[in-house]
Amino acid sequence: MIGSRSFPLFILVLTVFDASAQKAPIKFGKVDISELEMKYYDHDSTAPAVVLCDYGLFSIQNFRFKRIVRLKILNKEGYSYADKFFYFYNKTDIRGKTYNLVDGEIVTEKLRGESIFEERITEDYYAIRIAMPDVKVGSVIDLEFSHFGMPRTWRFQQRIPVKWSELIVERSPYITYQKNYFGYEPIDIITTTRWVAIDVPAFKPEPYIRSVENYLTKFEFDIQEIRIPERLYFKSIASSWKVICENLRESKYFGVPLRADHYLKKVTDEIERNYSTEEERLIAAFEHAKKVKWNERNSKYISSINLQVPYKEETGNSADINLILIQLLKRLDFEVYPVAISTRNNGRLSRANPSINKLNYVIANVISDSISYLLDATDELIPFGMLPKRCMNDEGRIIDERKSDWIKLKTDKIDERITYYDLQMDSEFSLAGKISHKYIDYGAYRFRKDYEEFADLDDYLDDYKSDKPGLKIIDTKMESVDDIYEPVKIEQEVKIDNQVMVLNEKIYINPMLYDQMKENLFKIEERVYPVDFVYPFCKSFIIKLTIPENFSIIELPESVNMSLPDKSAKFIYSISNFANTINIMCKIDVDKAVYLQNEYPALKEFYNQIIKKQSEPIIIQAN
Repeated sequence: MIGSRSFPLFILVLTVFDASAQKAPIKFGKVDISELEMKYYDHDSTAPAVVLCDYGLFSIQNFRFKRIVRLKILNKEGYSYADKFFYFYNKTDIRGKTYNLVDGEIVTEKLRGESIFEERITEDYYAIRIAMPDVKVGSVIDLEFSHFGMPRTWRFQQRIPVKWSELIVERSPYITYQKNYFGYEPIDIITTTRWVAIDVPAFKPEPYIRSVENYLTKFEFDIQEIRIPERLYFKSIASSWKVICENLRESKYFGVPLRADHYLKKVTDEIERNYSTEEERLIAAFEHAKKVKWNERNSKYISSINLQVPYKEETGNSADINLILIQLLKRLDFEVYPVAISTRNNGRLSRANPSINKLNYVIANVISDSISYLLDATDELIPFGMLPKRCMNDEGRIIDERKSDWIKLKTDKIDERITYYDLQMDSEFSLAGKISHKYIDYGAYRFRKDYEEFADLDDYLDDYKSDKPGLKIIDTKMESVDDIYEPVKIEQEVKIDNQVMVLNEKIYINPMLYDQMKENLFKIEERVYPVDFVYPFCKSFIIKLTIPENFSIIELPESVNMSLPDKSAKFIYSISNFANTINIMCKIDVDKAVYLQNEYPALKEFYNQIIKKQSEPIIIQAN
């Protein structure tokens, strides 16, 4: 979105077509007592809150956008919707009020400046958090926003129901913009300048969806061109992906700072002196860039006028860190390119609909020995050659004068976990022995991310045991937790009680123990959205169970080997015994990350069969 400094001031006085003659459905500060008396929303009695009205008007006469939103809190779960978090690409005027019904009278509390928390992320980009005052069950909240420029996004649908959502965008002969439509819910009133959606249901996320932003009913806007013939003024902003790439290359917050890399001379010399192979230098540069700590801000633009500032301060946003990495790799004579992307939570990029607003992150693409690597140095726990989940979002766009093309946002790593059980049952039906875990690639990364949340090993073990009744851990050994380039290995000496059931002199043991899959997350009959696992995964369970010699095996589950029709997912359950030792190998191997809606029924049944098989017990009895 363009800011006020990049837009010609004379455009503000142009007289053009005015679509705002339509009467506004809401006026800030004018609530009705019926809205305060409302106890539940007729179309969704379970809703914690409801948007009563969301109204936006972009006026070409002053080139400003005004939005008024009215929200009703229906129960305590709705309190979270009273604290709003917004990103704006222009300085925004905000006012708000909370209304409560007290003894039949409307009591008003104004939003005060100290409850508006604004952070400037880049020159024209602001993060704003609003904490509304005196919010209670039954409160009605009014918020009004006003800023220069067109809206970037308009959501007709939200995570709570929306009773009325209306947007008006006045037309101008001088501005060409693109309006991208997303979502599945209908828009009830459509004209060339006005859109209204009525009684829009809350968005209900399904398990394993990429981002709600891909499926919410909404518009996304991009100004493509500004053309004023009488002023001999023309500016192409987002008319094509090629134009977007050119603009980013010439941006003082993207391409221009890449040209000043003198501050990296010392570290470049050190890497060249200490490492001899390309692989060693790549990893050294990647790990060095991580010394600039990520402030958890996603951005395609750097936070200062040059990259030396975040480098010296050792903190920065995603663009700061990854453009520093690109500079360093260039100095080391690697073929490397910036890749502008939209993060997973931000929604997918469209090849057909160019959008500079949709780009909110930048990573590196480096070529070494004819192998292409995608790199993001914002996460200390990510090793070279892997991307964090937020970056795994279909495609990104290479931004370079030598190369401007699409690139798939994926790596060849998977989420792998191997669990070994070696247990012996005693005459009291307790199990004792060893459980070992091995976490590889994304499995190791996820374990390390989880583990860093705990104070120490004891804290982790307390949490680990919390959903495993009967488990007693006698000893634990962990390897390579701090070495991100190695698998994580955990070996435990354990005793397990109350996991063996005795019924009518028969003894039932579920060999999967705490790793049994008991619930299918895919419950609905028809899937609206694709299933997205992020990356392929493989879970292997190798179980050795020894029973006392005075017991005999009555029944073992049957072995199975099944797969989906396209062989992209396989399930193997193999069981055998030799004397009183039972050996089981259970493996779930999913080779692709995304399954489309038409593949959902087979995937759902695949999981049903896994659950059924893993529920089958071993049956033994005393001789």
